[in-house]
Amino acid sequence: MMLSLVVFGLVQASGAGGSVTGILRGTPRDLLETVIYLAPIGERGADLGSPDSLLIDQRGLRFWPRVVMVPTGGTVLFRNSDPILHNVFSPGVGPEFDLGTYPRPDFRPHTFQTAGVHVMLCHIHPEMAAYIVVVPGGQAGAVDERGRFRFDSVPPGAYQLVAWRPRRVPIRHDLVVAIGTATSVELDLSNAQRRR
Repeated sequence: MMLSLVVFGLVQASGAGGSVTGILRGTPRDLLETVIYLAPIGERGADLGSPDSLLIDQRGLRFWPRVVMVPTGGTVLFRNSDPILHNVFSPGVGPEFDLGTYPRPDFRPHTFQTAGVHVMLCHIHPEMAAYIVVVPGGQAGAVDERGRFRFDSVPPGAYQLVAWRPRRVPIRHDLVVAIGTATSVELDLSNAQRRR
């Protein structure tokens, strides 16, 4: 099973802090396309890094990769590699947008300024869907095939650990990080309810 997830431009904060390690329990299917991040509670928190650009390709009538995580201000380039016309639009979080219809090998950029999960669709091919998870601050990453994750050098403070995957309500867990401490968390993905 191939993981269709890309995390880009996300760097961990430097300096003294604590660490957060953990494991997400679930089936291999549960872990596929799950992203995890620490969102500061009550303040902006650490910067996730420079908002460079990331590519999502449209090929074989699919978005590839299907899930990406970017910092606020990150730009995603949507390229059409199919020999047919494609479109990219988002009805979701923040301002809606439509990049229009374009042929191969053109691409269209979009910069994401609003935190949250943005659904990407194609007007021409309604079966196509991708997800852009825009994270405002803190630290972010993906879980490995066993559900493990680790954040080092987390600045002291209160955070909400969020595990997100398509078509499920995110799992959230509040925690406090102190300098020189290690916090361990275990979450069960089977408890996540389906989105309506």
